[in-house]
Amino acid sequence: MILVPDTNAWIAYSMDFFVTPEGGGPSVRVQRRGRGAIVDMVNRAIKSGNLKITDAVAAEVHKTMKSAFRSAARRAGSPAGADDEIVQAALDGFDPLHSRFGVHDEEAYVGAIGLMYADISNDPSMADAAARRRRVKKRHGEGTALPSAETHGADFAILSTAAALAAQGDEVWLVTSDHDFVAFADAIYRVFRVRVVDYSGL
Repeated sequence: MILVPDTNAWIAYSMDFFVTPEGGGPSVRVQRRGRGAIVDMVNRAIKSGNLKITDAVAAEVHKTMKSAFRSAARRAGSPAGADDEIVQAALDGFDPLHSRFGVHDEEAYVGAIGLMYADISNDPSMADAAARRRRVKKRHGEGTALPSAETHGADFAILSTAAALAAQGDEVWLVTSDHDFVAFADAIYRVFRVRVVDYSGL
């Protein structure tokens, strides 16, 4: 089994640090929901050599880790958020794994992914899944339009790479909490034989 974590999963895997709340008091541990599950899965994949980190994920991790860590620290009560040393330590842990388990993005399936989402919008049997996704997106203040290669290029690259690995006959798990994937897990498996695993619900 090959494990392909997306950007959200890698941020969750890396997010484990302490901050001091405003006004002092005991330090607060900052983690993301579902971290225990993703840590277990990634560590097993590292041990077995079955981890794949796409170039798209690596780029997104470097782009978003600082803001994700700082936002989480502020929610935990730290007025300054996470400092640069915390973020750099997390990146220092990520980069050697990317060097060891990195895989170039495979875009051969990007067109097919676009067609899958277009079919979903016209498929009455997917209406409930699409409605659940819209509710989650609205709750998080995100746009509700179905993704396209133009608006979600990194996500398409990640799924396309996972699909290419599955096409070689491997069992592939795409580990994510992204509802653009989670809501349509059945369709993704049916079309690409990629199993979507929602780590936040484990």
